[in-house]
Amino acid sequence: MCGIIGYFNFDNAVTEAEKALESIGYRGRDTYGFANDFELRISQKIQYGSKNVLAHCLHALNDFVPQPLLEKTCAFVANCELYNWEALNAENKYYAKNDAQVLLKHLLRSSTIVKALDELDGVYAFALWNKQTGLVTLARDIIGEKPIWYYYDPVSGSFAFASEKKALKSTGLEEVFIRELNPRLLLEYDINSKKLSEIERKFFEVKELKLSKEEFVEKTEKLLINSIKKRVSHANKVGLLFSGGIDSTFLALMLKKMG
Repeated sequence: MCGIIGYFNFDNAVTEAEKALESIGYRGRDTYGFANDFELRISQKIQYGSKNVLAHCLHALNDFVPQPLLEKTCAFVANCELYNWEALNAENKYYAKNDAQVLLKHLLRSSTIVKALDELDGVYAFALWNKQTGLVTLARDIIGEKPIWYYYDPVSGSFAFASEKKALKSTGLEEVFIRELNPRLLLEYDINSKKLSEIERKFFEVKELKLSKEEFVEKTEKLLINSIKKRVSHANKVGLLFSGGIDSTFLALMLKKMG
């Protein structure tokens, strides 16, 4: 878990981002970082005066890769868990150390952001700031597991986002302009024109299956086992808190069978 924050076209953007980051500091206490129009700082305060800033707080479980990430003309923050990041890394020769780096490189290499997202297996919420074009893209996984909230004032044109609603509220932003991002949409904010636009994403198509009861049970079991495997494949030890209901008991049984 980690926290992502951004403030754009605010006179006191850095101050606001610092305050918002502090309000959700429990999402990541290992390190924090800021990127504004002209610099990147990890575990240090950033210079005041910029109207645009990205911020990130990190809880590191595996490879320690602080954010924001910089690549070409882009700055990037993400809260993600990609199950196929190693496959994408090897296939595309990204030479990345973790899933966030793969996500950034994959977004920049693909012909469209939607195409890149369709090739991901996992959950995510991210912001990509292209400093050359002045576009900020905001997205989350199609199911909406990873949270992200945004603020947009159509009069002033100011735009902000955060992993939690209370981070935005902590800086005094009007609640009437705060919304949770619809996972079926991408947001694009133009820093120069101060306009916000939406891009629709296609949701899953559920196809009718003509299977016998035995085939259905077998197929469902395989899907569930694969789903569990990809989530624990990197774990040396696994612990499970469960209520004793059917779903959690099944998880406990499958994990035990996997050793």
